[in-house]
Amino acid sequence: MTKTIGIFTFFCFLLVVSSNLGKQMKSEDKSLDFTLPLLKMISNLQKEMKDVRREMKDVQLKKHIAFTVTHDGTGQRITHKSQVVKYNQVQFNIGGGYRKYSGHFVSPVNGTFVFFLSLQPFPGSKASFLITVNNRGMVEAVSGKIPHEYNMSSNMVIVSLRQGDHVWVMSHPTWSVDPRHHLKNRGNSFSGFLLYQR
Repeated sequence: MTKTIGIFTFFCFLLVVSSNLGKQMKSEDKSLDFTLPLLKMISNLQKEMKDVRREMKDVQLKKHIAFTVTHDGTGQRITHKSQVVKYNQVQFNIGGGYRKYSGHFVSPVNGTFVFFLSLQPFPGSKASFLITVNNRGMVEAVSGKIPHEYNMSSNMVIVSLRQGDHVWVMSHPTWSVDPRHHLKNRGNSFSGFLLYQR
């Protein structure tokens, strides 16, 4: 951004000097051979200045989007297949994409996003949860059954989204649900951020 401003300032200075020089040369001798090339150069500089202004405007319009959500000590009991996980602790939600009451992230812009899932089910139970984009399971976090121990699992995915696309975490659509499933505490989290905007 600093480099862009520097280039823009230099072009402005050069434009003023060149414009004054062109006027002076015209008044002194209209037949000078380098007047036309100089005017063309000024015209090209003006076009480049427009491009720089457009680039600066694009940078200012870029959105910042990122969120992290977790569960607290009460958490959420998982009772059925394809159940949406609704994280009850919003750590931060820059850009407002995550909807706490639906459990969905709704993309505010077209772009490429990165999402992370961390899973910590009840000790001694196995679990499988998916990061889902518009009803399509993208990646899965599977936690095996280890007696008396927490068995954590995680996964991540990079996806291209359009404005209005939905992303959420849900229990596996075909696995049977362990009645002890209770996702709680910060070992269960869902995060995402905008990598770049299209």
